[in-house]
Amino acid sequence: MMKRLPILAAVAVLICSGCGAHGLIFKNRYEVHRTAGVNLPPHTGKVLVTPNALAAGIGAEEVGIIRVGKVYYDTSEWALQAFAVKAREIGANAVVEARTWRQPSAWAWATPHGTGRAVYIKNPDDPALNAAGGQWY
Repeated sequence: MMKRLPILAAVAVLICSGCGAHGLIFKNRYEVHRTAGVNLPPHTGKVLVTPNALAAGIGAEEVGIIRVGKVYYDTSEWALQAFAVKAREIGANAVVEARTWRQPSAWAWATPHGTGRAVYIKNPDDPALNAAGGQWY
């Protein structure tokens, strides 16, 4: 039986690694994929997070793609707030086409995850932004 223990342990690790969407992770994931050639300074202002695309007439520049994932239970609001934090770090003032969902991770059955496009809106006071919906963080 002692000779089988290392094999059983290895099989258990492999099984657990396949259960989570990120594999066997031990901390929250924050991935930012910047758009090439766009380098904006970080800011502390508000960030619009919306599931919708921006209207064609709104001047905006794509800054990157943000992906977030938590390893333990929380609300979808966690993902929306994480979008805003990461957007500020890369100089974006909006996250559009924001999607959130729940999936298993290494430590829980239903953890919040999300992805969205970080953009810099040239005129954040534009009344046309009201059509985008969403919430400011």
